[in-house]
Parts: sequence; structure tokens; C-alpha cells
Amino acid sequence: MTHQARLLVGLVAPMLVIGGALVLGAADASAAPTPAEAIAGLGARCERREGRACALLAVAFYEGGPVMKNHLKARALYQQACDLGDGRGCVGLGMMLMEGEGGDKDLAKGRAAFARACDVAATTCTVIGAAWADGLGGPKDPAKARTFYQKACGAGDEDGCVELAALLDAGLGGARDQVKARAAFLKSCERKHAKACGLAGVALRDGTGGDRDAPRARTLLERSCAGGWSPGCVRLAAMWEDGAGGPRDAARARGLRQKACDLGDANGCHLLALDWHDGRGGPEGLPQARAAFGRACEAGGAAGCARFGQMCRDGSGGAKDADAARRAFRRACDLGEAQACKETR
Repeated sequence: MTHQARLLVGLVAPMLVIGGALVLGAADASAAPTPAEAIAGLGARCERREGRACALLAVAFYEGGPVMKNHLKARALYQQACDLGDGRGCVGLGMMLMEGEGGDKDLAKGRAAFARACDVAATTCTVIGAAWADGLGGPKDPAKARTFYQKACGAGDEDGCVELAALLDAGLGGARDQVKARAAFLKSCERKHAKACGLAGVALRDGTGGDRDAPRARTLLERSCAGGWSPGCVRLAAMWEDGAGGPRDAARARGLRQKACDLGDANGCHLLALDWHDGRGGPEGLPQARAAFGRACEAGGAAGCARFGQMCRDGSGGAKDADAARRAFRRACDLGEAQACKETR
């Protein structure tokens, strides 16, 4: 199940994922309907104007599995759920509008859908907070982001608590309080929030908001990486490479950068490419370096695009490919790599 699906069903009453179908009200697997029966049941409930059922049916069409994947239909169902007052339906609609899935991309309408979600379900306010924090679909305002994160956190959304703490840590949108931020990161980490464990690890590594504790920082970053927060893997790799808080192991660092890259982290892919290029923590391999720079580029890394373009242009790690080089340099330029812009002229 994707992050989107988890967000949509995370606070919905008892459900099971059976055969890829989202099933409502099942007390145990033996009593659960088949995937086809579950989808039919959700369809009937949606026709009776039950917003929650429409949102869950939208997840099924978004994900595929029990039904054929159909983003156009998923978006329409999210719209229907949102119009019926289901907050998670509004979140799903906003995500699809933001990404241009199942129809035109419209950041402003996506942001409006997130705002509607927050109005009907405080636990979803984190997404509109993020829109204000990042300036998605409208102006950037960290102070407003804080307000929405606070509302989400107060309603029990752990993501909201962590994002609020991150603004406190950075002093964005209000006063800076690294002591309070560190305590919040540690509290959310105890509740198994991967990003919180990573940010707590960074605070302990750097001694912000309290004493420096490199060994404990490693432990927290291990937890973060294991939980799937890719920046935690990258930061943990640096500690293994430098021997901070424990033994030095370049091969272990390389493996952690591989994991970060596999999680879609542009920085992790770029550093992995350098490992292969320079023979750091393992064998040298120019073809593997080229491929990893390409993955960094796909993940939105400007520097990775530039390096991938250079290797394609020069025939390093593979055949010369002028077309691929031009595309990579263009993407690097679009992402803000000024030097790469010269290669596009």
C-alpha cells in the first residue's frame, strides 16, 4: 500500500487489507468478504452517498489489484467523497490535483482540497500545513503552517507533531526552541515515527537542544533508516564512514547509501554514484556510477543530472549518448544547476 493509501485509511474504523482489497468492518480474516465482494459493497455504500466508502473505493481504483487501476475514476471518486464531507477523500483529491493524476494538474485547487479536508477532519491538517510551509498552490507562510500542524498534532496526527517540531527547530514561522523540538522528536520517535527518529538523531549528533550523544544518535538514525526515512539512511552512512559514535565501516556506509537510493533519495543516489566512481567502500564501477547518477537525476537531483549528462556525453561508463546527455543537462538546468545550462545552448 502506498503512502497515499495509508494516509487515507489510517484513521478509518477497523479495516483489513485482504487480497489487495480494502475491507470495512471485518472483525477477522475468516469473516471477511472476498475482494470482489468488498469492492461491490463499497460501491453500494458509495451510491448511498457514504463519503468514507467513496474514498476507500477511490483508493482501490488508484492502487489497482482487486480492480483495474483507473486514475480518472479514482479522482472522480475522491471528488465525490470530498463533496460528501469525507476528509480523506479531500486529501486524495488534493494529491491527485497536485500531481496531475487522472486529469489536469492544478496546484491551487489541490491546496483548496487540502483546506477542505482540514475543515472536516483535523487529523488531515498536516497536508494543508505542508502546502503553506512549501508554498504549494499559493504563497508560503511558515506561521500559518505552524497553526495547521498544531491543529493536526492536537488531534493526534504524529506527522503534524513532527512537522511542527521541525519548524520549532529551525525557527520558521515563530520563535526557535530547539530544546522543545528535540523533546518532541524523541517523543514521536518512541511512537515509531521514522522521520522523528532521524531528526532526533541529528539533534543528538550535533548537540542541538541538549548534550551531544553520537552513539545514541547512531541508534536513532538506525531506527529511522529501518523505518524507511531515506535522509536518515544518508546521515547514518556518514556516521559509519567517519566513525562518529562507533566503528568506521565504509562498506556499511555504501550499503546504507544504496538503501537510501532504493527509497528514491536523490542525495543517496548521488553519493552512491560517487562510491562506485571512486571505489569508496567497495569496488570501482563506472557503469554502476553512471546508472546511479541517472537515478539521482530521476529523483530530482540537479547535480546528479549534470554528472549523468557528462558521463553520457563523454561515453564514460557506457556508450556516448548525445540525446540522453542533452536531456540530462536540460533537466539539471531546469533544477537550478547553472553550469549545466551552458551545455544546452
